[in-house]
Amino acid sequence: MKYVIAYDLGTSSIKASVVDSNTNVIESAVKETHTFSDSNGIREQRPEEWKSALIEVTNKLLEKFPYPDKIECISISGHSLGVVAIDDRNNLLIDKTPIWSDERAKKEADSFFEKVDYEKWYEQTGNGFTRQLYSVFKIMWYKNNNPEVYSNTKTFLGTKDYLNMILTGRVCTDHSYASGSGVYILKQRKYNVDYIKIAGLKETDFPEIVESSEVIGTLTKEISKILGLPETVKVVGGGVDNACMSLGAGCIGDGDVYVSLGTSSWIAVASQTADVDFKKKIYTWAHCVPNTYLPSSGIFSACSSLEWVINNLFKELPKEERYNIFNKMAEECDYKANEVYFCPVMSGGSYVDVSPDMKGGFMNIDLATTKDQIARATLEGIALELNLSLKALSSITTLSNQILFVGGGAESSIWLDIFANVFNKEIIKGKNSRNAATIGAAALAFVGLNIWKDYSMLKKPNENVKTHTPNCEDVEFYCKKMEKFIKVCEAHAQIYQYCRRG
Repeated sequence: MKYVIAYDLGTSSIKASVVDSNTNVIESAVKETHTFSDSNGIREQRPEEWKSALIEVTNKLLEKFPYPDKIECISISGHSLGVVAIDDRNNLLIDKTPIWSDERAKKEADSFFEKVDYEKWYEQTGNGFTRQLYSVFKIMWYKNNNPEVYSNTKTFLGTKDYLNMILTGRVCTDHSYASGSGVYILKQRKYNVDYIKIAGLKETDFPEIVESSEVIGTLTKEISKILGLPETVKVVGGGVDNACMSLGAGCIGDGDVYVSLGTSSWIAVASQTADVDFKKKIYTWAHCVPNTYLPSSGIFSACSSLEWVINNLFKELPKEERYNIFNKMAEECDYKANEVYFCPVMSGGSYVDVSPDMKGGFMNIDLATTKDQIARATLEGIALELNLSLKALSSITTLSNQILFVGGGAESSIWLDIFANVFNKEIIKGKNSRNAATIGAAALAFVGLNIWKDYSMLKKPNENVKTHTPNCEDVEFYCKKMEKFIKVCEAHAQIYQYCRRG
């Protein structure tokens, strides 16, 4: 048996796990990280905190798995769109760095698109998020607002790339992370030099690109002592969190689909073509699998909307059992007689919604409405809204008839039944539903070390899991409900516009 350590650097924590070559997570340790925010769209974290947290979780992990000599390799999944400024000695130049959700660079994005056609740029890059989130515009912001830092910067690294540099001394990124830079051309698999020049930046502002499974080095003498691991431990390039989670969900072959059902929710499909849709702003990443892409679409509030409903409308439920009781209430509801609708847009609309300018809420409630109906409407509303993303992806690429779900929401059997009928697809809960990014990162190490010849091993854990199959009668019912749901969302958008006008 071979073992690697896989790290999942998320927005709120870093998790380290020992994973064996049969995709089993042997031990794990977690450490929270902090985000600093203000009303001007600033969202920052401290890279030194990532480093100290990585050291802490590694030390905790090796207390549980006291066999450092058995660790072959390290691989990291990291949250996207980070820009960490380092100088020519690999020193960190500024204490806090913008993370993926930082919106400060709106002026820079606007100035860039005075010179570049937005639609052409999108079609080449697949960058369908709110445009100022992308790395190139954050780097432009540094040049305009902190020229001293910019002039001393050798390059700007992504989140996991900074940690890779700490581990090995190597400065590089991988294709999946680079595809969120705003200057990466999907079909050519390289940076667009013209876009870099138009942005007023240097080519060296963007790091060298390697394959996600490429061994980029071994542990430095200093970090090996701190971690308690041999200097011979290798490190691979790793990947952006979206792509690593796709790997862990077995989303590797043309048409493979998975859903991440967490705080927010998205659907991704593996494709041999770089599919995009300007109207729906499908966000398409380079996959960690070479020459494969990940067209994706999602909603900003899924389990966060569920959490809001439970915290505010079901406070009486005992904390330890609240999800189980809530799901039971939804299951026992006479759903075909339930005309309550829930618009779950609690964090603003995405491009697949009726309008980005809208708020969520319940509609068609009267004095006879029961809590069972509220519970059922909540689960249905989130499923119906995410169905907008599924329809957008289905319009540009071919999707498998089976969809694998990962994330905390995948623990709800009744919710997966609802999704099966709303999507009219077979739904399965991934065996490693809470460890998809970790498993994906580990897979990069196993391929990079030639322990695996390819990523087909990632299919095996989900071969014999329960399938939630659509029912013809219920599919027809939810098709009609989907039409009404869209009208409800249109009404919510109109109400929000009316309220804004005062």
